[in-house]
Amino acid sequence: MRQATIDFQFVTPAFLGGANQQAELRMPSVRGALRWWSRAMEYPVEDVFGTVPAPKNSTQAPAQASSVVLRDLSSYPLKTETASVEQITGNRYDYFLWPFSRNARRFLPANTRCKFQITTRRQAELDERVLKTFLLLGSLGARSRRAYGSIWPINVEIDGKQWKIPTTIEEFRQELQKNVSLRSYCVILQISEPQKTAEKAIQQCEKFLKTFRCGSKRSGTPSKWGKNDHDVIFSPEKQEVFRPILGLPLVQTYSSSHRKLTTSIPNNDTDTDIDRLASPLHFKIIPLREGKVPILTVFTIPSGIIEEDMKINIYENGKLFASPKLSFELIDLITDEKTLHRYWPYSKNLGEFPVEK
Repeated sequence: MRQATIDFQFVTPAFLGGANQQAELRMPSVRGALRWWSRAMEYPVEDVFGTVPAPKNSTQAPAQASSVVLRDLSSYPLKTETASVEQITGNRYDYFLWPFSRNARRFLPANTRCKFQITTRRQAELDERVLKTFLLLGSLGARSRRAYGSIWPINVEIDGKQWKIPTTIEEFRQELQKNVSLRSYCVILQISEPQKTAEKAIQQCEKFLKTFRCGSKRSGTPSKWGKNDHDVIFSPEKQEVFRPILGLPLVQTYSSSHRKLTTSIPNNDTDTDIDRLASPLHFKIIPLREGKVPILTVFTIPSGIIEEDMKINIYENGKLFASPKLSFELIDLITDEKTLHRYWPYSKNLGEFPVEK
């Protein structure tokens, strides 16, 4: 692919921001997303997106400039809104926007249309499947793995040819089979029936995650996995925990006792634990003929970061409290269609992409 022009819309509110803290589409964010999907699909990243400068006195090859040029073609000014979480969702402690609960946020509202162009220089070419996978499964901005900033293509021209954008669930499934080429194991689920609005579709995503992760009555009905982890403060001898596999940071506070637990992953290479782990669950809302469809892309955890049954550290008010094993049970459950149906009968497997040998 040498050149593409992409006209798309945000299906859900997008929390994007630049240096001036204004909500705006930023080409570095788009570039970062395309690079991420290129790496996930194990396409040559350095040849297309370039390399960073080598450390001083290093024997590494010199930095290579990116071959990808992005131009923002959106019609400005873009309409922006500022609102609190409660104004956006009707719930001050919304499950997906909980980190934003204290302050009003500026964002691009749903249905905002944007446009950009991709051109590649020199002899490098960006595989068009990377672009299509990003448009089918990707999102932009903060909370993008939690259904916000969901994007959907409206008109896409690649090297002078129009891409027939899927309009039904079956066409969406067919496009996944043609374009997704992930070498990291990945399962794509439709997690409920199509909804009338994007807001209701997000609520289905929240219910899904709560089914497996919720540990406190404050957020709903605790799951057996969430309750196990939430109650570790009362039973530090617990042998394993489950929720950290779905992403960190994970902070548990107990207002009655003023106790605070934080979870991190021991880093064998340094003395500093890893306290951030990107979630392997990517929720997204897609607009199709049937309605607003909530989908979930589930990645397995790269073995180079964590491994099953490894010890993790739980700290109480900054001091090591317990070191139970980390279980992969939740990932195994969510990616196993038969087992998943016991807890979430509405889910449907739209695509499964195992390791390519």
